[in-house]
Amino acid sequence: MNPIEQLPQYVGDIDGHSEPRPFRVALPDGLDEDSRNQLKDHPAIVIVDDTTQAQAMIIRSATKFPGDDNVTSKDGEKKFADHSNLGLIVRSGDGHDNIKKPDASDHGVATVNTPGISARDVATQATAFILDWARHTTRGTLGLRGQEWEKKRLKPREIAGMTLGIIGNGNIGKETKKLAGQFFNKTVFFDTDTEKTEVETIEKLLKQSDVVCIHVNGKMEILTPEMLAIMKPNSLLVNTSRGTNVNEEALLKRMNDKDGISYATDVFCDEPPAFHNPYAGKDGDPTVTSIINHPTNFIGTPHISASRVGNQQDLGRVAVARILDYAEQGIINPEDVPGHTFSQIGLGEKKSEGARVMFVHESKPGILGAISTTYGTHGLNIEDSRTTDGTPFLNGTKAISMLDVAGDPQEINRVTQEIVDLIGAVRSRVMLYKKPDSQTGSTSSSAEAAPVQPDSLKGPDSHRQPQGSPELVTAG
Repeated sequence: MNPIEQLPQYVGDIDGHSEPRPFRVALPDGLDEDSRNQLKDHPAIVIVDDTTQAQAMIIRSATKFPGDDNVTSKDGEKKFADHSNLGLIVRSGDGHDNIKKPDASDHGVATVNTPGISARDVATQATAFILDWARHTTRGTLGLRGQEWEKKRLKPREIAGMTLGIIGNGNIGKETKKLAGQFFNKTVFFDTDTEKTEVETIEKLLKQSDVVCIHVNGKMEILTPEMLAIMKPNSLLVNTSRGTNVNEEALLKRMNDKDGISYATDVFCDEPPAFHNPYAGKDGDPTVTSIINHPTNFIGTPHISASRVGNQQDLGRVAVARILDYAEQGIINPEDVPGHTFSQIGLGEKKSEGARVMFVHESKPGILGAISTTYGTHGLNIEDSRTTDGTPFLNGTKAISMLDVAGDPQEINRVTQEIVDLIGAVRSRVMLYKKPDSQTGSTSSSAEAAPVQPDSLKGPDSHRQPQGSPELVTAG
């Protein structure tokens, strides 16, 4: 028989429990059918509706962890304190600023996203906006719908002699250059990474660009009133990044100026926008409403750039792969994506039966030694181990220690709980592995049972929850 088939398989977590329990995953923002079935059909994974019971979660933009002190009554906002079992959040998509990393770190929650998959789709949206602006497609359509023949008024723009400026030389920025750059005489990048930038400042980019595209990470205001004032007359600003990247009041003023700029966007500060219409009883945001209703200088879509059906399947496939990495082997951030609570950590594929144990704890000397000594005192052998520090925050730095431990699973389980108290672990996992031909009795039936219903999963796994929410020192 193929030796690979005899490798032990993950059958569930026994952290603080007498029998292995299926790994629990929540999908509050939904998932495409194929990806969902991949989780549903896994013998040691169960999908739960109650997010507070989940050990891992796949989210998109609707679900947010803004920090426990910042949670409001808005739909989709969640507290880490209410999710005491949660060890991993997978943000399906490029952006991940709907998770406050200091709070995630403080509660021992690893984060990861699926970057690059939507890059071509977002770049395509930006390119479509540019061509729409150049050829007056939307405005011409609206004119015809209003029974207006604007042949003499709408003159297509010649962009072959123009300069395209791109703020952000990442995956999406590069794709935008490939797709849209071919229509322009010149493309120029600005990036905070000195090795990726082609101009020293955003100001220099704005002064020479006829079309400006924003492709950045984070919610910071990039196009401030001062920056918008620098933009060339009759230029175009394309935003497929974040609504908050552009100062809306200053934007509206520049749109209303003589020879004012045009604005094309797929994103808004609030989604959906707070439309203002006092005649219809809507007391919303008059600024964003005036931007959208601008008669000549606005093109927009309702945040659809990454919503292509095939794109959702691609995102789901990678998001599920990150869940399986963590559920089956304890692997976190395998592609070492920057900006998350922890960098890459893992011990690789488990080669022998027994347990793999994970602790999330404060980063300080002596922790791994204390763990090893305690297991050794109880006659348990450590086959492999690794400790990795997480991203530093003002409230401290968390670390993850991962160990393969040989011995009786229940003794490992018992000693692990002792170590949790000894080192003040924020979170722990004990993952149980059995070879296929030895998965008999209660262990096998627990792993292969019908999906566990939420009511049978009450009670948190073993870990501690610290207090307080640190502020970010580095964004990674």
